Amino acid sequence: MAGQAWALASNITGDNRYVAKLEAMFQATAGSAYHLWNPEYGLFYRDMRFLNKTYPNGKMYAWGRGNGWAIAATARIMTVIGHQGEAAAFWLPYFRTMAASVIALQNATDGMWRASLTDPEVVDNPETTGSALFVYALAYGLRTGVLQGPEYEQAVSLGWQGLSQVAQQPDGHVGYCQYIGYMPAPANSSSTSDFCVGTFLLAASEVAQLVASRS
Repeated sequence: MAGQAWALASNITGDNRYVAKLEAMFQATAGSAYHLWNPEYGLFYRDMRFLNKTYPNGKMYAWGRGNGWAIAATARIMTVIGHQGEAAAFWLPYFRTMAASVIALQNATDGMWRASLTDPEVVDNPETTGSALFVYALAYGLRTGVLQGPEYEQAVSLGWQGLSQVAQQPDGHVGYCQYIGYMPAPANSSSTSDFCVGTFLLAASEVAQLVASRS
């Protein structure tokens, strides 16, 4: 979650060792030390406790908000270092692979993702924090040209529809927010939190920029 801060440190100081250290820590987390990246699914395990753990359906145990953090962090790093050239070459494969994985797991009816990504029946309610982070990252990818194609356009449109019509309640509060945790857990229309509203606003700001860039 501190990835953007490391990238900013490089920009402010002109010292590329901050970005190099960021890449090294990310790579250690993903593969060389902790192996939390699952290349078969194009998703991350939350931490070592869930490494190679599966849902009842036999699929990878992938938490919605945890993977939302990962893809959103990658997008936010690229807002600092750029999304073209050598600087972004490390991050783009992860970002694009996750984006393709994420859109395949979106609920086609309400546009929201579930806390239990690859087995939505485990926790079958819509979940806002992960959904908002996914919408933010996908909208960023479309706005910058990093992602292209009608499948991503549809995912952002449907995702924002879910956030604005399912997550946001008639009285204005943002619901279906899984509370603080480290694994999939239920939420309902009354479940809310400050960090969940923050992810909602992050998605809203990026969708607004995407729309403005096309007007």
